[in-house]
Amino acid sequence: MKIRNRAVLAAAVGAVLLPTGCSQWLGGEDAKPLSVAGVKKQAAEAGAGADACPVSYDIVAAARASGLTGRAGVPGNGPRAWGETADGPDSVLGKADGAVLDCAYRVNSEDVHVFTSGSAKGFAVSVMAPKIQRDAGMDVSALSAFVEKADKAAEGEPVVTPGGNVATVRLPVAGGGDIALIVSFGEGRNSLGADRAGEIAKALAGQARG
Repeated sequence: MKIRNRAVLAAAVGAVLLPTGCSQWLGGEDAKPLSVAGVKKQAAEAGAGADACPVSYDIVAAARASGLTGRAGVPGNGPRAWGETADGPDSVLGKADGAVLDCAYRVNSEDVHVFTSGSAKGFAVSVMAPKIQRDAGMDVSALSAFVEKADKAAEGEPVVTPGGNVATVRLPVAGGGDIALIVSFGEGRNSLGADRAGEIAKALAGQARG
């Protein structure tokens, strides 16, 4: 599996954020938790590029719920979602029997990628370990400790890297397997801070429904 590093996103089509408010997931009363099979299908359909994220993540509501002011939205040009599926039984996703959906957003000056990782075998955060390590700049020991904590976290509980630029949240799953949300603010530290990164990730996790 290769989680591609994207170029700097084009200017976002933003929306003004309000300082208060709460995040709600979109999909109505009949919406259900995501399934691993559903993530695999969405990732396959997104493929090398799609105009919209198959999951109805509302980045404006999530940013508002964290108390941010400013602007948030989606890239103004180019694809807004990509999918990664198993490229062989011995690949990372092949062994996990899983897939990863990558949706692009922007919050103020930060490029934000929201990864939905589904794994029928093992833990969904572990599948994303190489990407987390690159973006967070962690050594192997720190990465191992972080992934272990994230894998064992309760559903809906955000776990944030020491630098504050990657946050993970395990999601409810319809059926077997494991699904996690991994929110990356790029490599290094983000200007929003670790606490706010966790709050944004938690709000987005509350929206993740099939």
